[in-house]
Amino acid sequence: TANTITFATGGGGIIALDNANAGNTIFGQYSALPTGGSGSYANTGIGQGACGGMTAPNAHSNTAIGALTASIISGSNNITIGALTMRYLTSGENNTVVGTKSFGNSSATSAANNSVLGYNSGVNATTATNNVIVGDNTAASLVAGSQNILIGSGVDLPGATDGSNMLNIGGAITGSLTTGPALMNGFTATTQSSGDNSTKIATTAYVNAATSGLAPSASPTLTRSEAH
Repeated sequence: TANTITFATGGGGIIALDNANAGNTIFGQYSALPTGGSGSYANTGIGQGACGGMTAPNAHSNTAIGALTASIISGSNNITIGALTMRYLTSGENNTVVGTKSFGNSSATSAANNSVLGYNSGVNATTATNNVIVGDNTAASLVAGSQNILIGSGVDLPGATDGSNMLNIGGAITGSLTTGPALMNGFTATTQSSGDNSTKIATTAYVNAATSGLAPSASPTLTRSEAH
């Protein structure tokens, strides 16, 4: 067709450079140029089946690199890198997912605004949104939660339960981003100088030094008066 160059490579392979639909570039077996008309533009798919499902007129600005990654139909502004990464994504938008198999759940069709870096992370996520996930095999319990920050290999949502607004950094700092996370037992901190009356955290060493010179209060003397 006009402004389109397609090379069939056999066995379902295709190399296609498309200018008619405003600059789509597809390389890979079982991949195909968008069929949704001029509204599908600026898409790049590299790898077997990558970015191969675009049929709607508004799939644009997607980059899918890796075998069987991102079968996008109408989503936009997604970056998926790695085999089987966001494999079933269809309408989700604004995701950046890097790592083989991450967000690969068959129901993860509309996940949006997630930033994921790591192998096999968020594998059970479906409609999860606005999450930051860093680490391999991370966020195993995430399904539909949002606004979570999970960092570290194997790190999961606190309590291994799907939820929102949660923080887990290496298991050391965990809890709710709404009410405030907690530090792992045994954390140390800088002992402030004597007499510091600021809002800094006071260590047990600071408290001991500040109270060591205080004499215990004398016990009161009790007297009894009798009515006559």
